[in-house]
Amino acid sequence: MSLKTPWLLPILSGILIGTSYIPFPPWASLFAFIPLWIFWEQQTRLRNVILSGILATFVFTLIGFNWVAYLLHEFAHLPWFVAILGMLLFALIAHLFVPVAGILWFIGYKQKLYTGWQSILVMSLFTALSLWILPMLFKWNFGYAWYGVQMPVYQLAEYIGFSGLSMLTILANVPLYFAWQNRHDKAVRKKILLRFITVFMMLNAFGLSTKAFLPKPDT
Repeated sequence: MSLKTPWLLPILSGILIGTSYIPFPPWASLFAFIPLWIFWEQQTRLRNVILSGILATFVFTLIGFNWVAYLLHEFAHLPWFVAILGMLLFALIAHLFVPVAGILWFIGYKQKLYTGWQSILVMSLFTALSLWILPMLFKWNFGYAWYGVQMPVYQLAEYIGFSGLSMLTILANVPLYFAWQNRHDKAVRKKILLRFITVFMMLNAFGLSTKAFLPKPDT
């Protein structure tokens, strides 16, 4: 992925993540982290990893939680100017699971604990685990958007919860990252995408079967 300014990559991730959150459909949820992870792999300084993580979260929080300004204005009775400042501050600190994941990944990366495909997998694992573990006032959840569009895969929440579905969505970025890395190798790229689509279809089929066996609500 080549952009004139590398710092546009975390901004792009922020836009993709934010516009894949309710009330929007999860159109980019399965590849939204890839631009940010590409940026991370290019870095040699921890500061850039942290700042890019904060930048991405700032952007997607502004998109997904812009209603915080209205909340502060309407219920805290703050002037609009102060309410908007409050929303901007909230966007900076609300979802720090991304920079935390970047810090954890970078420490191991500099120690050469993992390289290549292992590095990408660790990125996704740290991101998913940080999202799950870190406390947040309003937890970001990638699973809700699947429910919002009634994609059958959301039925997996019956077994792993929406938190598990959210983590699974993050992990799903990994094979598409591999597909991007192999974009010039048509055979490898095709194989990865075919397997990815097959698994995604199977999970949706499993979701449909789960829905079919659920007891109907009382009327």
